[in-house]
Amino acid sequence: EMTHAMLTPKVREADEQFRGYTWMYGYGNFFLLDASDQIVRWGHTGEEDGVSGRLYHYPRQNLDVIILGNQSWCAGSLAWEIHDLIVASSLHS
Repeated sequence: EMTHAMLTPKVREADEQFRGYTWMYGYGNFFLLDASDQIVRWGHTGEEDGVSGRLYHYPRQNLDVIILGNQSWCAGSLAWEIHDLIVASSLHS
């Protein structure tokens, strides 16, 4: 029951979409939802001076992506490149 609550989107981040996704927030996780409100990815991000990190899970692919960087603001762009590859490969399988 607690796991289900942690992995359920609760609040819409913004009314408009970004990169074609609806962004929602839950208990400590961000969620990307597609046009049919299915979870594409959930996870958490972190930024501090000299540190950048991403932890994402793709439920359809049962795939985890973890990026840890030792400089500020470096993990986000790499995470989007990986995200695009994962989504594109899923469309062709």
